[in-house]
Amino acid sequence: MDIKELGIFFTEAEMDDFCAIIIDKKKRLGTAFSREDLNKNINVCTNILEASYLSYRLFPSNNSIICFLNYDRDNFSVRAFVGQFRQVICNVDPDSHLCVFYSGAFNSKEELFLEVLFMLEHMDYGLYLGKSRAIPSSFLHLCSEAKAVPLQVDMKESLLMLKSRNYERFNALLSTISRAYAEPYGESNAFHISAMTEQLNAIYAVIKLFFSEQNYKSRFISASLTELLLRYNGTIGILSAATDAINEYFSVFSDVPVSKRKQKHINEMLDYIDANISNVSLSSLSSHFGLTPEYISRLFKTQYNDNFADYLKKKKLEKAASTLRTDMMVTVTELSRELGYESRSYFQSIFKNKYGVTPDAYRKRYHAGTNTD
Repeated sequence: MDIKELGIFFTEAEMDDFCAIIIDKKKRLGTAFSREDLNKNINVCTNILEASYLSYRLFPSNNSIICFLNYDRDNFSVRAFVGQFRQVICNVDPDSHLCVFYSGAFNSKEELFLEVLFMLEHMDYGLYLGKSRAIPSSFLHLCSEAKAVPLQVDMKESLLMLKSRNYERFNALLSTISRAYAEPYGESNAFHISAMTEQLNAIYAVIKLFFSEQNYKSRFISASLTELLLRYNGTIGILSAATDAINEYFSVFSDVPVSKRKQKHINEMLDYIDANISNVSLSSLSSHFGLTPEYISRLFKTQYNDNFADYLKKKKLEKAASTLRTDMMVTVTELSRELGYESRSYFQSIFKNKYGVTPDAYRKRYHAGTNTD
C-alpha cells in the first residue's frame, strides 16, 4: 500500500467513517492470478465504486485487492454494498476461489490499519468457508478467539462404523458436522482454524485408511487438504464429497464380490467418469481403457444393477445436487451445461423426477434447512 497516498485520502475525506474491503482471490489449483486477471478485477472494482459515488482508494497485490471507503454509516450499508460487490466480481471471474472480507466503520485510520492487517492474516478462513462468501471481520475475530470446537471425530469409532458397514451412521456424523458450518455467521459456528483443520484431517484420515485397507482407489483421497478445500469449495463441500465417496464405495462393493482385475477396472473408470462427466460416454470409456463396450456394460450391470446410461444419469444428478448445496453462484443453465445437458428444460425435468423439485427449489429448500435428498 502507498502510505503517502492513503494519508492524503484520509486527510481530504469529507465524511467521518471509513471501512476496508478485501477481495481475496485464489485460483482453483492454488496459483496466483495473472496480471491480466488482476487488471480485469481492478477494472471491475473501479466501475462498481465509481457507480457508488463514494470516495475510495484501491491497492492491488498478487492475490488480493484492498479497498478503502469513506462514507456515512447512517446513510450507507456496507454489508448490502459488499453483497452486491461480491456478486458482480464472482460473475466476472467464476473460475476463481473468491471471498470478500469487510470491516466495520472506523473513525481512526490507525485502528483501521490494524483491522486490515488482522484481516490479511486471516485470509485462510475463506478456504474453509467456501468461495463466493462475504465475510465480516467481526466474524474473523470470533473465530480467532473461539474456544469452542466443531464436533469431535473419534477416529477409532468412525473407522469401526465403516468396517462394520454402518455407513449410514457415518454419513449422519458428516451431516451433523456440515450443518454447524451452514449456520449464519455468529458465535455458534465460529471455530478456530486449527480446530477446523484437525477435524477435517481426522475425517480424511479415517476414509483414507479404510479405502487403503480395502484396496479401493478414490479421487477424494488423492489430494492435500488445501487442494480439497479449493476443489470442493470449502468445508461443507469436503463433507459432501466425503459422503459421496463413501456412498460410491458401498454402492459398488456392498454385495457383489469382484476379482482384483475387475475392481481395478471399476476404480479407474469411476475416476475417469468423475473427471469427464460432461462428455463421457460408453464409447469414450471403451476407447480410453481398451475394453469392449459389451464388457463395460456387463461390469456396470453386475455392480450397479443398472446399465451404463442409467448409472451416468444418476451420477450426474448426484453431482448436480451436491453443487446446488455448495455453490450459491452457479446458475441452473451453467450447471446443466457443465454436466453435458444442452437443454436446460430436459435437465430440470430429470432432476425433478429424481428429487421431486426443480433445481432452484432444491437449493432453496436445502439452505432453508430442509433436506430433500
